[in-house]
Amino acid sequence: MSRSDNKKSLLLFPNDGQPRWELSPQQEIVKEHIQNKLLNGEYKTVPATCLCGAAQDEYEILALKDRYGLFHKVVLCTKCSLIFNASPLDRDSAAKFYDADYRDLYNLGPIDESSAFQKQYVRGSVIYDLASRFIGTRKINVLDIGCGGGGYLDVFHKKGHDVVGIDLDSRHFSYGSTKGIEKLYKLSLPQFIEQHQQPFGLVIMSHVLEHVQDPLGHLNMIHDLLALDGLFYLEVPNFDPKDKTDFLTELQNAHNWYFDEFVMRNLLVSCGFEVLEFVKPFHMGFLLRKAKSRLPGRAFSQQVNPQVVSEKLRMLRMANRRHQLNEPLIQLRCFLGKIKRILVWLWVKK
Repeated sequence: MSRSDNKKSLLLFPNDGQPRWELSPQQEIVKEHIQNKLLNGEYKTVPATCLCGAAQDEYEILALKDRYGLFHKVVLCTKCSLIFNASPLDRDSAAKFYDADYRDLYNLGPIDESSAFQKQYVRGSVIYDLASRFIGTRKINVLDIGCGGGGYLDVFHKKGHDVVGIDLDSRHFSYGSTKGIEKLYKLSLPQFIEQHQQPFGLVIMSHVLEHVQDPLGHLNMIHDLLALDGLFYLEVPNFDPKDKTDFLTELQNAHNWYFDEFVMRNLLVSCGFEVLEFVKPFHMGFLLRKAKSRLPGRAFSQQVNPQVVSEKLRMLRMANRRHQLNEPLIQLRCFLGKIKRILVWLWVKK
C-alpha cells in the first residue's frame, strides 16, 4: 500500500506553530530558543527511514508539529504501520537538547531526588514481582538502561542481586549512591558494551527505546547482553489509535518512535525475543527472554499483516474526523482558560 492508494490526506496537525495548550512564560522562552537553534544550525535534524525499509513514498504524513508547536514530522509507514519521527535531531543535537532544553520545555521543574527515587522504587517493585516468578531464588546481575538515580535497581539490590545502571544524565547518581547503588555510569549502551562483556540475568529498559535513533540496534545489543536464561523487561508508551482521542497531546519532539502493541511484538520477534508477560493499560510492559531459535536475518517487515495496516489507516481517519469535530471545543476551552487567568490576575491586583 502506498500513498497513492489513499484518497484522503491523514495530515492531522500542520506546522502552524500553535501548541496544544497555553505554555508557561518559561516554556515559551525555551520554545523560541529551540526554534532559533534549529534555524541557525546549532540543532541539526537528519532524515529517518522506517525500520521495515519502506521507501518514503509509502509514508503518510500525520503531523508537522508536536504538542508544544515545534516542528515534528510524524509519519505512518503504510507498509508496516509503524508511526515515527521522520526528521529527528542528530545524536549530537539530541544530547545538547536533553542537557540544555528538555527539562524546561517539559516544565519538569527542579529535581526532587527523593520523590523521583521513590517513584522508581515503586515501579521497580512491580518489575521485581514479574521477574521473580522466573528468577526464583537465584542471584543474578541486573542492568538498568536509563537508570536515573537507580530506584529500580534498589529493589533488586535489597534482595541481594548485583546491580549496574547506565544513563546519559549523571545528575541523579549521587542520590543513588546514598542508597548503596554504587555502579552507576554515564555511558550509552554501545559504550557500556565496549567496557563490560559479562552476560546479565536481567536487563531493564523503561521509557528509553522511543527516544533512541536505532531501536533495532539497541534490541539486538540487549539480546546479546543476556545470559542464556536471562530476562529483559521493556516498557514503552502505548500509541494505539483506537485508544487515543487527542493525538497532539501524545506528540513530543523528544520521541522518535510511536509504538503500539502490534508493532512492538513484531519488533521483538524480529530481534529474537519471546514474550513471557505483557502489562497494560497506560504503558506497555513486556517481560521477555531469548527465543528458543533465532532466525538469522529475519526482517521486521516479514512479520507484518496488511490487514492490520489497513485497520490502523481506518482508525487514523476516524481520529482525524474526531479531531475536526473536537478542535473548536478545545480552542474554546483554551480561550476561556485565558480569560479566567486574566480575571484572576486583575482580582489579585486590586
